[in-house]
Amino acid sequence: MIKQSRDSSSVPFTVAVDFDGTLTEDAGWSEVRDLKIRFGAATALTRFRELGWYIIIWTCREQDPEIAELLKQNAVPFDDINWNEHFGGRPGFSNKIVADLYIDDRGFRFEGDWPKTLKEVEKLASQL
Repeated sequence: MIKQSRDSSSVPFTVAVDFDGTLTEDAGWSEVRDLKIRFGAATALTRFRELGWYIIIWTCREQDPEIAELLKQNAVPFDDINWNEHFGGRPGFSNKIVADLYIDDRGFRFEGDWPKTLKEVEKLASQL
């Protein structure tokens, strides 16, 4: 069963989606105006919206109004960029965002086993 939004008295299910390399095709530091949204990204985030999820775009970039403009031009729904209104923080900074789920091209899923994690991370790092 897909998690829908939580009951109305609490914080909605929150997904933080990385910008560079996840929503966009370029994982480097191209100018925002030169970036292309990945195929399927708008559809996926639209589905998250239909489920009632709170959508945060997560980026190490400085707060840049061009990011919001690019997302709007490509019909990519979002609630905030580098900010979760339900938990405070400092808007415009890339402090870790409070979320239930993180989608990131550079992420690694930790499953509670450090020896296994170390082995897998070392293997991945040797391939980069």
